[in-house]
Amino acid sequence: MIVKKRIDLRKSYDQIKAKAKKYVERSHYEKGLRQMEYAASIAWRFPVLSEFVDDELERMIEHVTDALLPDLVIENSDTGLACKEGRRVVFYNGQIIDNGALCEQYLIFLLSHGYRILFIVPDSRNTKAGKNILTRLSTNRNVEIFIPESRSKIEKIRQITDKVRQFNPHFSFLHFLPNDVVGYASFVKFNNHRRYYIVHNDHTFWLGKGCGDYFLEFRQLGVRITMDKRSIDRTKIVHLPFYPIDSGVSFKGFPADFSNKVVGLSGANLYKYFKDPELKYFHAIKKLIENHSNFVFCLCGNGNPEQVEWIHSFIKEYRLEERFYYLGNRPDFYALVGNIDIMFESYPIGGGLTMLFAINQGVAMTGIGSKTTFPGPTEEYLDFAEYQQPVTFDEFEKDASKLISDPLYRENNVKIFSQALAKREDFDSKLENILLEGENYTDPLKFNLIVKCPEDSDFDMFFNDGDKLGEMYKRAWISSFINGKWLMRICSLLITLRYSGMRSVIARVRTFYVKSLTARRK
Repeated sequence: MIVKKRIDLRKSYDQIKAKAKKYVERSHYEKGLRQMEYAASIAWRFPVLSEFVDDELERMIEHVTDALLPDLVIENSDTGLACKEGRRVVFYNGQIIDNGALCEQYLIFLLSHGYRILFIVPDSRNTKAGKNILTRLSTNRNVEIFIPESRSKIEKIRQITDKVRQFNPHFSFLHFLPNDVVGYASFVKFNNHRRYYIVHNDHTFWLGKGCGDYFLEFRQLGVRITMDKRSIDRTKIVHLPFYPIDSGVSFKGFPADFSNKVVGLSGANLYKYFKDPELKYFHAIKKLIENHSNFVFCLCGNGNPEQVEWIHSFIKEYRLEERFYYLGNRPDFYALVGNIDIMFESYPIGGGLTMLFAINQGVAMTGIGSKTTFPGPTEEYLDFAEYQQPVTFDEFEKDASKLISDPLYRENNVKIFSQALAKREDFDSKLENILLEGENYTDPLKFNLIVKCPEDSDFDMFFNDGDKLGEMYKRAWISSFINGKWLMRICSLLITLRYSGMRSVIARVRTFYVKSLTARRK
């Protein structure tokens, strides 16, 4: 089944890319760009390309840029090692997310060191999840925000390119979405200054190999994939682990009185749990609840209505209403983590950021890892030899049970992980050296543990989520070809009706209504 799905998806990818090529050859550049974005969306969602990049697709985008901007004149920037105060930096962000992704750590450094920033987001729709970031930047006199108004990808590219040319930056940070054809086309010709590509989706396909001078990886897994699969020279790769951002949102409390309870929490986008078709993780949590009368468990994370409904049904079916709580999205997540006893990593895909939240606040942690499948155990993510994560459900349940029943064992767990603490000063110090040394900087890429580069089969779980391919294709097509906000929502509801039925449509409408009502109250 997995092999067939992989073959079918690769065939679809090749067909969509071929169609994009025909559009480009006929000078239908807008349609060509949208078709390329559509193809990249499939490669991003499913690991159908062993190399995790597509040089041919990137050359097609470059051809479009050459055709659209034949007279673009790129002036040389002053890239010497002069004082950094007042130096000009472009920060391009495909999508901004408060307390998520990897942009805030870089912005905090740049702002605290006096850089002038041109902050670019390619579409206003990609700012909805980052209102706090946008508000903070808009009040800073060293920041200019630019968001193209046009829905045309061609016009976006022209406007962004012209804006960057006028700003004439000393260097740029590129934080693309993996299918970001606008970002790629806008920066590929700017070889007059250093372009630092921030790799967020290190385990998926992404566009950007051809328009980055240096690639900033946050963990060794990404370094290995970029060297061994993407075939990017190691001298262009920098390992820069990030630290977690405290949102500053105060703790909003628990859904019930948890006095004298051991509180466990897991938090991640729900798809990370649903990649396991058997959902064994939730049954393991149920067993822990049954075996420990003083243990309560909370789950945080966004998901589609079908996933949320399954969780509520699971809680109801096993009568866990007073022991298992689904909290949805919590803006106070950082503070929430600081008020629990044990952090449970998501499974089968782990969440690196939640681990750092727990470590930085002295919270015990456990989970299930694997040395043979993606994404590997916690010790490899943290490059931390002093810990070995459980790799079977039996080991996980044994470790979790001891953490629940033994406070001293929890304390020892916290002490061990405190040695892997991520610090802002370490991040800032290394980033400062990278920028000041410029082309002279080479990262030795030394690690305490050796992480192997994953094989294609290690990513099989991404084909295991039960998604209907027809639905996935249609949603990816809508994202690439439909511009209007309300038209996109109508199309999305029609697709939900077609593949999941009226009950799911009602659930999605209810979710949208609640979010809108909450936003208006704020």
